[in-house]
Amino acid sequence: MIQTFLDADIGTSQVDGFGVKVGLRLVPDFDEEVAAVCSRVSDALNDGIQPFEIAILGADGIRGPVCRRLARLLDHACLPLYPDGQVRSYSHGIVAGIRDFRGMEARVVMLVDLDRLPAGRLGESLLYMGMSRAGASLFLPVQPSFREFLETLAKVSFEQKRGEDEQR
Repeated sequence: MIQTFLDADIGTSQVDGFGVKVGLRLVPDFDEEVAAVCSRVSDALNDGIQPFEIAILGADGIRGPVCRRLARLLDHACLPLYPDGQVRSYSHGIVAGIRDFRGMEARVVMLVDLDRLPAGRLGESLLYMGMSRAGASLFLPVQPSFREFLETLAKVSFEQKRGEDEQR
């Protein structure tokens, strides 16, 4: 699904340079989304990932409830960008909005508050932008309200890709 949407070669390799490892996790609510990301950050740090290699990106930036809570809970590892978009610390990871992270990349990217993406093409564009920021690992905790959007998007992307392939 994500490979079709990104139109990219994303594998499940854990070796840098051989695709992006993608993790989707269905979470029932806000608290579980926060817990899932905290757990992933902890696992990444325990696996030797440096904090500065992590980016937590929210659909609505630091104003989103999950992103805001994570900024407080994980301030030992990740810090929000300054209001002007500058990085606060080069030894910490980043908590920011997807738009605010445009043009940057992190080895490990976690997208949160996806249920707050705008509808339509803008939401699709932001989702694409966020997913394409990952260098080695991408994690998306998916609440039920966003699952339908993701399923519809995957179906449409797959059908478009199939139509393009048939025209060739």
